[in-house]
Amino acid sequence: MRYLCYSFSFFACLWSTLAQQASLPAFPKTSNGWELASTLNHAPLKEASGFAASIEHPGILWTHNDGGAGSNIFAIDIATGAIVATCKLPDIPNLDWEDAMTVTLESKHLVAIADIGDNEKRRHDCAIHLFQETPSSSAEPPSLRLYQSIRFRYPDGNRYDAESAAFDPLSGDFLVLTKSKTETLLFEISRPAKAETVVEAKLITPLAKPTAYPKTDALVSLKRGIFGVSATAADISPDGSLLAVLTYTECLIYKRSSDENNWHAAAQRAPLVIPLPGVYQAEALCFSTKGDELYVTSENSPSPLYTIAVPLTQP
Repeated sequence: MRYLCYSFSFFACLWSTLAQQASLPAFPKTSNGWELASTLNHAPLKEASGFAASIEHPGILWTHNDGGAGSNIFAIDIATGAIVATCKLPDIPNLDWEDAMTVTLESKHLVAIADIGDNEKRRHDCAIHLFQETPSSSAEPPSLRLYQSIRFRYPDGNRYDAESAAFDPLSGDFLVLTKSKTETLLFEISRPAKAETVVEAKLITPLAKPTAYPKTDALVSLKRGIFGVSATAADISPDGSLLAVLTYTECLIYKRSSDENNWHAAAQRAPLVIPLPGVYQAEALCFSTKGDELYVTSENSPSPLYTIAVPLTQP
C-alpha cells in the first residue's frame, strides 16, 4: 500500500509539473489573421468569461470570472494584459456570470454583467447587472458602482443555459443567446418601467447556421463536431450594424442593414465565418469602443488576448 501511495504521489507530482509547463505556452504573435495583443496571467482571473471595452478608460477591458468564482470585475490593460483595478461587489452574487457588455443609457457609460448561466436548467429567473464607470477625469483607478439590475425569465416557464449577451445601441434592448450544440435561440430583453419588475424575454428567432466553413485543421473540425454551434459570448458593434457570436471554433458575424431596426431578419441570414486564433476554450469577446477591432480570449490562465481588425472578410 505504501508503494502504491508513493507511486501515486510520484505520478501526481509528475503530472502537476507537466501541467504547469503546458500552462505556459509561447502564444503565436499571429494566428488565423488575429494579432496577439498581450497575455492574461493572473491567479485571481482563472476563467475570463466576458469582455466589455471601457468607454471612460480607453485601452481598458472589463472582465470577470465564470460562475462561483467570486463577485469581482477586473479592469485589464489591453497592451500589457495587467490588472489595473479590481472591483469587489459582494452584494451582487455571481450565480453564473457568463458575459459582459458596454452600454450607454441616458448619457451614462455603463458596463453590464449577464448572470445567465444555467447548466442544470434550474433557475426561475436570470439577471443583467448594470454598473456605472467612474469618469476618466477621476484620479482614482477605474471602478464601478451598481446602476440597475434587470431580472428576466423566459416565456412559458422554459429554462435555458446561456453564455452570450449583448446590448443593442439602436433599440436600447439586450439580447441573450442560448447555448446548445444544435441550435442558438435569440431572445430580447427590454428594461422594465419599474425596477422590481421581472421582465419576460421575447423570442426573436433561432440564429442561422453557417452554410460553409473555411478550411481548417483536423482538431478544429473535431471540436466543431463535439460542440457544434454552442455560443459562448456575443457583442454588437457600437454602430449597431454587426452582431458577433463566439463559438468554440469560430467567430460568426451577422450583419444588419441600415433599414432594419431589429435582428429578426439579420439573424436568419447565414453569417460570415471567421476562424479563431489558437485558443484553448474561447469564452470572451467584444468590439472595441470604436468598432474597428474585435478582442477574444480563452478560459484558463495564462491565456492570450487576440485582436483582429474590423471590417472582416470571409477567408
